Amino acid sequence: MEDFNEIISQDEKAGATLKPYRQMEIFREALEDCGLSDLGFEDSKYTWCNGREGREFTKERLDRVVIAEKREKIKELQRLNQGELSESIKEVQKDVDNFLEAEDLKWCQRAKQRWFKDGDRNTQFIHSYANQRKKSNSILSISNEDGVHATQPKEVSDLFQAFYMDVFTTSQPQGIKDSIAHLGKTVTAEMNSQLLNEFTSKEI
Repeated sequence: MEDFNEIISQDEKAGATLKPYRQMEIFREALEDCGLSDLGFEDSKYTWCNGREGREFTKERLDRVVIAEKREKIKELQRLNQGELSESIKEVQKDVDNFLEAEDLKWCQRAKQRWFKDGDRNTQFIHSYANQRKKSNSILSISNEDGVHATQPKEVSDLFQAFYMDVFTTSQPQGIKDSIAHLGKTVTAEMNSQLLNEFTSKEI
């Protein structure tokens, strides 16, 4: 749960004057730009009050739980992919997901610190960081072995798949016997003898 010291709509505040609409809109845009979704609440939605009475009393929902949305760029490449990904490519994707998750955690911690420190300037900071992060996570183009550039998302996805499929597969295997010569036997003599026996009536 994070204390953002801001609300996203008027129904998250009771008492005193109304919150300026533009201020709430900027906060909603900041959450969207950072890929954060509000998980909602249970029981009372108000998490803070000013402790005053009468017309000066006010309470607001300043604390909320947010979660990072799915990595849209990775999902887009996955949707455009034709055929099954090899296990090796899945491992590479897993590493990318872990890296982005760690990056998100670092970003959330930094954003909270700046939020308390900079006050009204925090929205500008979030917008700036989010735009920079979008640019750094975008794969805009890639070149194949012949130097031909691909700029369309599907072309980029196909080149990535073709590259890793070529790395982890071969059409002209050589030295297979030498490679498996050092592997231990997995079928014992007893197991082999049982496999060579005639079928019994119980087994049919």
